Amino acid sequence: MTDAQLVAGALQGKEESLSELLRRYRAPVYAWIRHHGFGRPDAEDLTQETLARACSRLARFDPAKGRFATWLFEIANNLCRMQLRRQARHPSPESIETVFPEPSCDGPEEALGRNRCEEVLWQAVCRLPEKLRSVTVLFFYWGMNRCEAARFLRVSEGTVRYRLRCSCRLLRRYLAERGITSARQLTA
Repeated sequence: MTDAQLVAGALQGKEESLSELLRRYRAPVYAWIRHHGFGRPDAEDLTQETLARACSRLARFDPAKGRFATWLFEIANNLCRMQLRRQARHPSPESIETVFPEPSCDGPEEALGRNRCEEVLWQAVCRLPEKLRSVTVLFFYWGMNRCEAARFLRVSEGTVRYRLRCSCRLLRRYLAERGITSARQLTA
């Protein structure tokens, strides 16, 4: 079933449609929030809040304006921004560690799989600067096209194209540092 069909079913009161929609997006939303630098407890809370808001506002989703995933990740992105602002106003020892975590990639790769290829690639993606990492995750991991990524990030399509080129160049360099110069070496 497509997301649009599941949304329509959920709006008609079909619990199985809503359950499937939540199941389908729980891990990707969690991974996206972790990508923003939140620790596990905050990421779990923000994931729950994102899904709860999506449920309560499901009638506002308009398939003519874009995909469900784009709409859902906009909710997650807004909640992440609000949480970061809240933590900046009221810092605590825990929130400082959450906002400025040790460089780590544990968590998101759980949602993306555990094989060596994905793990090595994800570690390289985690090394990218924030703006390049965001566009890379949206385009390659979540399957958004350039237009959707541009809308989500509130930048032009040209900016997305440029960031993707820079991202790919840096990823090749990061992988070459590990001695990986071809896709065949990743799967070996």
